[in-house]
Amino acid sequence: MPSHTPLARLFGVLFALLLLYTACRIFFVSYNQDLLGLDKPGLPMLFLSGIRFDLAAICMANILFVILYLLSTFVTIPPRGHLAVRLLFTGINGLLFLLFWVDALYFPFVQKRLQFDAFLFVTGEKGTEFWQVLPVFLVQFWWAWLIALSGFFLLDRLYLLLLRPAMVFPSNVSWKKKAGWMPLIALVYLLALRGGWQLRPLGIMHATEAVGPELAPAVLNTTFSLWRTMQKQVLVPVSFVPETSLTLSDRGVHVPADTKAHIDSHSNVVIIMVESLSTNLLGREGGMTSTPFLDSLVEEGWYFANTIANARESVQGVPAVLSSIPAWMDDPFLFSRYGNNHIESVASLMASRGYSSIFFHGAAKGTMGFDLYCRSAGFQQYLGR
Repeated sequence: MPSHTPLARLFGVLFALLLLYTACRIFFVSYNQDLLGLDKPGLPMLFLSGIRFDLAAICMANILFVILYLLSTFVTIPPRGHLAVRLLFTGINGLLFLLFWVDALYFPFVQKRLQFDAFLFVTGEKGTEFWQVLPVFLVQFWWAWLIALSGFFLLDRLYLLLLRPAMVFPSNVSWKKKAGWMPLIALVYLLALRGGWQLRPLGIMHATEAVGPELAPAVLNTTFSLWRTMQKQVLVPVSFVPETSLTLSDRGVHVPADTKAHIDSHSNVVIIMVESLSTNLLGREGGMTSTPFLDSLVEEGWYFANTIANARESVQGVPAVLSSIPAWMDDPFLFSRYGNNHIESVASLMASRGYSSIFFHGAAKGTMGFDLYCRSAGFQQYLGR
């Protein structure tokens, strides 16, 4: 057989999986189009952006299989080994295909992609409703489960058609030449797994950057969403005081009498955030820092002397200041399982009053994900270093 056959067959299978993921996206978009608010001009960008997430998901799901497959070009694998590799490929990709149908059909109820904490319903940690709803879903969507189960058969045929021959008949190329290709293969694979050369690896919030928060679920896929939320912290709802017992002053919303006049006059609004500059460090507060310009601003505007820190680092502080999202978790909100949620900010609220908004950041674009946050939070422009 030609010396390039094993590698060509491997890339052929990965391309076939990419087509399968694209077909899944077509169904997801068609089935949930009313919720997504799609328009035809935006479809090409949606599917092009989705390829990036699909490649990362495919590479992640098949990393162990690819390693075993490449090793098979150096050594002869016994029949039991072939069976194990076959079951690994078919089992993992078939299970993820099955979970896609769960994701697509359940999206209208939760309006977000399937996340790893959904398995807590299966274990009973989030209640027993799953086992009560499961029979209804199996009957109501019987056609979807038949398609999902047929996926195992199709994936097994794909393995036998393309991958099995390449593993049974190793090429005649010497192991030294094969080993010489491995660094390049690993580099391309890791680049696809990472999602590109950007500063931070591809994350859920990059979907918002690509097509906006409304269409982000259509750009993501089930595998990627499960992968990126696997180790993420889950917030537990708490209620310290009954809502009905709070007075107007307890609710913490205080509006000065002349607020409306200032907003209606379209005065410029500038919010300055400085790393590690606490209120008690200001010159006007008797701090050791010389802050003449900020002190002069205080004299000209509203000044709130009682302040509370809501974050420990910049990546947590920006959402805290601009969107009132304190640092509730060890993971920053931007990179948590909730990073793709619909949020409000000063920019989105002021936009309804005719304001335009720009976020100026002293570091390079991509640092700490502030560019992704700005897109999600409704800022019209982001300007990095």
